[in-house]
Amino acid sequence: MKYWYFAAQLPALLFEVPAPMHLDAFREEAAQHLAPEDLGDLEAALEGRLHAGFGSAGAKAWAQFESALCSQAAGVRAGRLHVEAGAGLRREAHASAEASAAVVGAFAKTNPDERERALDRARWRKLEEIAASDPFGIGQILAYGLQLTIAERWHRRNDETGAARRDEVVDQLLNAAAEGT
Repeated sequence: MKYWYFAAQLPALLFEVPAPMHLDAFREEAAQHLAPEDLGDLEAALEGRLHAGFGSAGAKAWAQFESALCSQAAGVRAGRLHVEAGAGLRREAHASAEASAAVVGAFAKTNPDERERALDRARWRKLEEIAASDPFGIGQILAYGLQLTIAERWHRRNDETGAARRDEVVDQLLNAAAEGT
């Protein structure tokens, strides 16, 4: 099904630029325009339920890529910590050369922020590919919603929230150390 009006009215998104709309507003609009099965795919993807039994090709492509990316990143992180990656890694996730290349490129960076940015850039590129494969369809709508989540996440990252989170973690560590002595 094509969503000509809804897709055409969505403002453009750019990576690392504040989003022109909020995810909640997008979800409200989507609920008004999408068929129930497409809305189900969109909500499952936005909630990170990658194994929801998607009906659309775009949602399936996203789930496969994101699963592969996360599994391969977890494998690299486990290797760096010299721990077993575990049975939680999905076997089929390791088949994605695209995700593998993104993980290798991201983990070549020493700065954790740059690493996460590289992973999100890979996600953004995959979502652009999904949108292009289904213009005005659920693929484009799904890609937009997921890109919106990435844009909002990066917009929330700033020195103030980072310092607050750092202080929270330090307090937790100090409290744990005080309780252990």
